[in-house]
Amino acid sequence: MKSVASNSGLKNVTLERKSDGYFVGSNFPISEKLIREETDFDPHDLSASANARHVRWEQLMAENKGKIDVAAAQRFLADHYDTFENKLVRSITILLLINYDQDEGEYHRKKVWSRRSINT
Repeated sequence: MKSVASNSGLKNVTLERKSDGYFVGSNFPISEKLIREETDFDPHDLSASANARHVRWEQLMAENKGKIDVAAAQRFLADHYDTFENKLVRSITILLLINYDQDEGEYHRKKVWSRRSINT
């Protein structure tokens, strides 16, 4: 089985294929060229939600290599570990899957839901 991931900017478009491996996504650009040429995104700022979620996805993939099934995927989507704070959290700002109904943090207080996307 082959998997494909794309990363599209206005000028830079990448397409990556894998037959053995994984792709993770949390609203972060994966192409360094795209980041450099088309965004002001800082991929090294671990306090940024997208980067913290990317770190967590990579951790979960490494910890569960060869053991990923539907039950594991459900656990991943329910994960509430914040890699920036190194603790379990209830705020939606860093979660792998944004759960607005469970938020106790900044987004719930400000009700800026329409400005954010949901990763599934």
